[in-house]
Amino acid sequence: VLKIEKEAFEHPLLKILFTNSFMVKNQILKYYKTDPEKIQVIHNGVEWKDMENAFESWVGKKQKACYDLNLDPSLYHFLFIGNGYKRKGLTHLLDSLSLLLPLKTFHLSVVGKDKKISEFIAYAKKLGLEDHVSFFGPQHETTPFYQIADSLVIPSHYDPFANVTIEALAMGLFVLSSTFNGGSEVLNDSNGLIIPNLLNKKTFAQSLKAAMLSPKTWLRSQTIRASVKHLDFSNQLNTLIDA
Repeated sequence: VLKIEKEAFEHPLLKILFTNSFMVKNQILKYYKTDPEKIQVIHNGVEWKDMENAFESWVGKKQKACYDLNLDPSLYHFLFIGNGYKRKGLTHLLDSLSLLLPLKTFHLSVVGKDKKISEFIAYAKKLGLEDHVSFFGPQHETTPFYQIADSLVIPSHYDPFANVTIEALAMGLFVLSSTFNGGSEVLNDSNGLIIPNLLNKKTFAQSLKAAMLSPKTWLRSQTIRASVKHLDFSNQLNTLIDA
């Protein structure tokens, strides 16, 4: 596969190479002899318009969604969505949350599959987080989790562009991301923050604490959602077709 990739990326007849983040573009330029002018970055699209009803109703549906999932609506809700917890950085998130235990005003919902989910459940318990973390496993419908959550945390070790980044933003959630997620390129001061160092749980915990200072409100969620309006699938598809 690497041989085919190298031949394709370095072929003299290559016309254009699309990447979904500048992070990936820079990696290609680092490892391959590809003309930078031939690489065009087009960020992933999101069903922004299609998610409008789900977003518009989050205030009215949060209470019931919390009741259905046995969650306390008065807490600050962190959300983690991803398959393969280790690569997605869940261990670092749990370590950092353990430093916030004196607060007791937060909860983390973990959504997604992992073959070793039982080990992560045991690790959360070992850290004293059993009452602060719920593991829901793979879910066909993630909308209720977005409606409940105040922020999404995606501390990935590597993600070319994690789709949950813009899905969460389109649902009005504040997003905390590592620099190793290409999706972090759409974050700014108003809609999210970058975790400075995944391996330093103290600074990671400070980022989580900073997020907790601003729970999701109707006004703030509208501003965050508007920040990714330009990434609606129709816009991104037209950009791709034009190129």
